[in-house]
Amino acid sequence: DVIRDSPEVVLVWGGSSSVGCNAIQLAVASGYRCVATASARNVGLLKELGASEVLDHSSPAIVEDVIEAMRGRSLAGTLHATGHMKDCFAVVARCEGSRRVAATLAPPDERSFGVEATHISGTSLKDDEVGPMIYREFLPQALAARTFVPAPPAKIVGQGLEMLQAALEALKAGVSAAKIVVTLP
Repeated sequence: DVIRDSPEVVLVWGGSSSVGCNAIQLAVASGYRCVATASARNVGLLKELGASEVLDHSSPAIVEDVIEAMRGRSLAGTLHATGHMKDCFAVVARCEGSRRVAATLAPPDERSFGVEATHISGTSLKDDEVGPMIYREFLPQALAARTFVPAPPAKIVGQGLEMLQAALEALKAGVSAAKIVVTLP
């Protein structure tokens, strides 16, 4: 389709994270092709969300794999949600297009590989023009039409504040393609 054939690509490093799953959907809804990294077991989920290609982040050749997937296309932007930041930067430095990375983890102070990284958080959009476009104009209609879905799926670990420790332990043990949730009575 037209979007998947766009010459511009949004790269999502760590596509199966909560931020990554939502970034994929926003990129595709904005008309971009999306290439993501994730574990092999999450390829199906990310393709359902709209990623054109999903590359296995555990591949020893992940940098070359992503560069090959980008061949003939230009980076519109990159989101580093999770994973090895240096690998992400190495890819961005060798691709055509934008050299900017939005990172959910604090990036190095210096410009690594000639890439400019900006730290973002959940509140990054609240005071700019993008936040209202997403949260007021796009998401309500897209959620109602089911063209945007809450992802990844919630994994409820229990109810009540006493379950917070169990939730933190689940996070520490490693979570992939799931949002850890503690419900309140």
